[in-house]
Amino acid sequence: MTTESYSETTEENEAAKPANYFNILGNLFFSPGKAFKEVNRSPMLLWPIIGLIVVGLLGGYVTSRLIDMSSILNAQVETAVAQGQMSQQQADEAIERMAASPLAKWAGYATIVTSPLGMLFVALVIAGVCKLITMLVSAENSFRGVFSATLFAMTPRYIVYYALFAIVSSFKDTRGLSASDLSSFVGSNLGAFLNKDALPKFFMHFAGFIDIFVIWEIALLSIGYAAVSQKLKTSTAAVWFSTLYVLIAILVSAVQSMLGR
Repeated sequence: MTTESYSETTEENEAAKPANYFNILGNLFFSPGKAFKEVNRSPMLLWPIIGLIVVGLLGGYVTSRLIDMSSILNAQVETAVAQGQMSQQQADEAIERMAASPLAKWAGYATIVTSPLGMLFVALVIAGVCKLITMLVSAENSFRGVFSATLFAMTPRYIVYYALFAIVSSFKDTRGLSASDLSSFVGSNLGAFLNKDALPKFFMHFAGFIDIFVIWEIALLSIGYAAVSQKLKTSTAAVWFSTLYVLIAILVSAVQSMLGR
């Protein structure tokens, strides 16, 4: 057997092998191009969905165990008092009702359940947006391939984020955190390093969207969508998704600023 025929046989055997979920996931950290070539060759859905659900459940568990949910609710009530939305007496009554309510005891479980469901919903939305974009630029792909690439692209971000979240929570005081504080708790976005009292609210909200994990995810999504699509370049996908993200960030930041949050 010649070297050339041996090489062709080896490539055919590798192509015949089913894609391995954990191999693809590992390659996403070090060789995303290679990982998404495997996704394009064999776009799987079951294992990536299970993987994202497991990561979401673990992340929700870490959040519910390390963050005092009652402190977050109390902080929201105190904020409402400071903004004149309720009196101190009403706030005290609201805190007492929340403490006695069964919902307060189940808040942690709700966090565990809603985390993976929310992540899957976001994955579906992102995949739908990608499908729309590829139609606009005359690229060709299947929704199965797009959704598979989306699931794989999202998973590394949450694995690293929740791991850092657990580590930071082990030596950082988590008492009295508000819901808005959670977004900058790990310190992965620009807003975590700025003085929120010295800058306009719009700028602070927008700075919170400049997140290293989001940039990483957009890069993975762009590489993934280019791999599972015909006539779609990575740079084109990156420009489209970056533009959409910036527009959403501007809109949300403006709304939050007008609402005084």
